[in-house]
Amino acid sequence: MDDYAGRNFAVCGVNYNDGWERYRKTGPLSRTEFVTFLQKIHKCEEYEDVVRAVKHDSSNRLLKVLGGLCRG
Repeated sequence: MDDYAGRNFAVCGVNYNDGWERYRKTGPLSRTEFVTFLQKIHKCEEYEDVVRAVKHDSSNRLLKVLGGLCRG
């Protein structure tokens, strides 16, 4: 799913896809379930797929992950 289809969306010269790939491999959250969840979201091709993924994960894992992030 690409909200910026046809545009060269970048921040400080880094486009989203390149930034995400680097971050998910080396960032401080790289070994968390949150990255796994976002990978699922990035693979979605339709909005309805995103809704299903969020609803599926929200029942348990996503809420635990986000709760852990909020606690620091």
